[in-house]
Amino acid sequence: MRSDTVMPDGTIVDAVSSNIDDQTLHELYLWPFADAVKAGTTSIMCSYNRLNGTYACEDERMLTQVLRNELGFRGYVVSDWFATHSTSKVANAGLDMEQPGELPPGVKTSHGGGGYFGPSLEAAVEVGNVTMERVDEMARRLMTPYYLLQQDDPDYPTVDPSMPYLLAISNDGWESGLLGGRPEGGIPGRDVRANHKELIRKWGASAAVLLKNDDGILPLSDKTACGGEPMLYIGVFGNAVFDVTEGVVAPPNTPQEGQEDGIITIGGGAGGGRNPYIISPLEAIKSQMNKVDGTVQYITSNKVLANNDLRSIYPKPDVCLVFLKSWAAETYDRPSLELSWNSTVVVNNVVKFCGWKKTVVITNSAGINTMPWAENSNVTAILAAHYTGQEAGNSIVDVLWGKTEPSGRLPYTIPKTVEDYGSPIVNLTGTDGGLERNSSKWQADFTEGQLIDYRHFDAHNTEPLYEFGFGLGYTTFKVEGDLEVVKLGGNTTNDLPDAAAPIEPGGNTDLWTEMLRVTGRVSNTGQRAGSTVIQLYVSSPLAGRNGIPVQALRGFKKIQLEAGQSGSIEMVLRRRDISHWDVMAQQWRIPSGEFKLALGLSARDLSANKTTRVLG
Repeated sequence: MRSDTVMPDGTIVDAVSSNIDDQTLHELYLWPFADAVKAGTTSIMCSYNRLNGTYACEDERMLTQVLRNELGFRGYVVSDWFATHSTSKVANAGLDMEQPGELPPGVKTSHGGGGYFGPSLEAAVEVGNVTMERVDEMARRLMTPYYLLQQDDPDYPTVDPSMPYLLAISNDGWESGLLGGRPEGGIPGRDVRANHKELIRKWGASAAVLLKNDDGILPLSDKTACGGEPMLYIGVFGNAVFDVTEGVVAPPNTPQEGQEDGIITIGGGAGGGRNPYIISPLEAIKSQMNKVDGTVQYITSNKVLANNDLRSIYPKPDVCLVFLKSWAAETYDRPSLELSWNSTVVVNNVVKFCGWKKTVVITNSAGINTMPWAENSNVTAILAAHYTGQEAGNSIVDVLWGKTEPSGRLPYTIPKTVEDYGSPIVNLTGTDGGLERNSSKWQADFTEGQLIDYRHFDAHNTEPLYEFGFGLGYTTFKVEGDLEVVKLGGNTTNDLPDAAAPIEPGGNTDLWTEMLRVTGRVSNTGQRAGSTVIQLYVSSPLAGRNGIPVQALRGFKKIQLEAGQSGSIEMVLRRRDISHWDVMAQQWRIPSGEFKLALGLSARDLSANKTTRVLG
């Protein structure tokens, strides 16, 4: 229940409450917001849910004390659609703008133009529940970014005139009542693509994460079949390899498991988008094999593959490419971490059919998946392509045939089993089998604190299948020698940031003071040019105690090297990178004792280490 909901019997159920302790809130969940404010973002959205029992758009502590006073945010706060639940309360808490837009038929509140702001805000001012000073403040916050971004300039682009049509049609179809009075058929969207398709193809390929590549089966461009003959017979399997059959845009009513047929290019809901076209992997593979007069045989029905009916394939392919997928979208959780549509049965059947070390699996998914088949020795390579956009097929083929090196690294941990994650599931099933109607039970307690993902695996000494930060390329790298650590601020004796320092966007400016410079040496030990992502982890003197992570990622850089070449990598740690949030003092504090700094290729491959003291 992401927002308040009226049940069929009239019961109003409040949104789920995310209950997070103050240290976890600051050291984990506010961290990227501080980065965004520091970078100059001009607007921030408050969400649907409650935070520690208070609706996010009514949370004065978060919107004013933390966001304004602590992080120094100077832009405006806007609500998500239908995320406002009051007028005076949200206005006085720090909401500057209710999400604008036309009200759908039958909806009378929670949008601009007739919602909790507009006339309702005027009435609140008239009776003294909201001051004119607060309204003036709202206006300043809204107009400051307007002038900062020069939106008053005559040459500033206007809003794409197709937006009203797209919104109405996407939500309600071509019969939408919101289309009344507008030209029949709508108008084309503004074309700003330029060479975007080349960039999408390039980034989609380079962002892929190569998880396994036994015997260097990839890239396929320089491989031969048995007997040294050219690799001319390609077998392609799975329902994520061919064109979508229900349109290039996933509609809002897409089922929880997603569309059965076709490649997934982008997630659903607010994470979605409209493809002008889609290049499927099957289309791109055919094009690639046409260059060598090769043969492409395929079965795209997972039902057929799960039934182990592969008699349409003859002869047996030189290599078998299996495409699996799972759908992710706004408004609901994924039902399982395993890839969808009988994925494990499909892989096992194809592997058995194709034989010794011939199978490559490509996953088409938004995030974490369990892979029960990953350690099968005949699954020779695994490529996590994720959602690669409209050029999906070309991007994947560029990686498989070696035109582009996969240089993505896992931004999450892949477990051996789903139980390894250990995250509690919030069960909101009522006694009658339906949704729980008691709002007080809609609680998501973040009892894991900061120990999420790799931090959880570190804390419990759990061996992952593929660790956070992991990823292979088409060459190999090594971080060599000792780290060089230089104190940039001399001998620091103050564990707290300078209280007299100004509060600028990003917070107390002293939190961004550079404290340590870390330098390491990296070598390309392989046979071809390539790139890797070097990662810097920090272990605090308090690590492993009172919910403090064993280590925390505090920097990463991509480096490109020729075969046999070495280079240096340098990263800087700021005061906030080596501080913890002191709940009692409500301040960031550097702990006394030794810090361990580690540089390497992933969270579990850290070959260069150094200990240092910061205080004293």
